[in-house]
Amino acid sequence: MQPEIRLLIGLFTVNAVVQGIFDVLVVVAAIELLGVGKSGAGWLNAAWGLGGVLGGVAALSLLGRGRLASGLAAGFAVAGTVFAAIGVWPEAAPAFVAMLIVGIGLALVETGLLTLTQRLAADDVPGRVFGVEETIEALSLVIGSIVAAALVALLGVGGAMIAAGAVLPVVAGLSFRRVAGARAGMPVAERAFGLIRGLPLFAPLRCSRA
Repeated sequence: MQPEIRLLIGLFTVNAVVQGIFDVLVVVAAIELLGVGKSGAGWLNAAWGLGGVLGGVAALSLLGRGRLASGLAAGFAVAGTVFAAIGVWPEAAPAFVAMLIVGIGLALVETGLLTLTQRLAADDVPGRVFGVEETIEALSLVIGSIVAAALVALLGVGGAMIAAGAVLPVVAGLSFRRVAGARAGMPVAERAFGLIRGLPLFAPLRCSRA
């Protein structure tokens, strides 16, 4: 398997497991740390989902400018830092805003990972790569639940949120140069892009060369 694809699968695994941890900690934090109850957990998840929609819009801009590696690193750093901040400052109102920002960050991460996988994978392996990633995603909730429970037992709810959130900025710092290097060396199908740009239907989209 290509080294770039192994890197992306590794990042996908970290992202999936950490999101599984986040899923559990959001519910626990709503009840035990923020005091907003079960309904509050639903609203926190709704804020997360809304952030995902907004992050998707931001990701389109990054895709058009060829900044996938930057968007991926920024998404990891922002989502992790802001999630950890809830553990540091456990107040309900800021927590809802924080989960909105977490959703934006994770949307950037997922868009970057999926797009880079499609662009960097050789023509004969994308199906297998996505199959591996789907399996990882299916297992992530179980793994995340176990890890989240262990973190809460060891560190308390706030400490668990800080520890889980801190993982993502570290991953961003360690992986950015490698992802950016792979992205820079990625072949560009100029002929295919040129044909698409020549179609009147796609002219308003101003397709990027990235």
